[in-house]
Amino acid sequence: IKPFLGSALLSQLTVPGVREFQDKLRKNGRSQAMTRKVLGSLGSLLSDAQERGLATRNPVKDMRSRRRRGKERQADKRQKGKLKIGVDIPTREEIKAIVAAVRGRWRPLLITAIFSGMRSSELRGLRWSDVDLDKAEIAVRQR
Repeated sequence: IKPFLGSALLSQLTVPGVREFQDKLRKNGRSQAMTRKVLGSLGSLLSDAQERGLATRNPVKDMRSRRRRGKERQADKRQKGKLKIGVDIPTREEIKAIVAAVRGRWRPLLITAIFSGMRSSELRGLRWSDVDLDKAEIAVRQR
């Protein structure tokens, strides 16, 4: 950010200037995620400057996102379709092979993960006190 801003006054920053900075980051090999983080940091700095009365506007906040919105995004979601067994979800044979291959301390966790539908965070939060083998129940207490 500092090489971009240099000695420029905050009042001199414009949306086209910030967009040019964004394009330079991408051309210099920065990933889209890194570019987004840098612009987010710049936007936060400018918001803070506004709150302190050092800037009148925030060109990062004024930028329109290049991301597709609304109907375009919904159309993409519909086109993606549903998850497919054997492609996105393992088949029964694949599950049997996975379960047969796993040994040791991870086996109970893997079997629980496969057959319970619990989230990974819920699985990580499990304690033996949450498991009732007699009733075949698991209490999810932590998310």
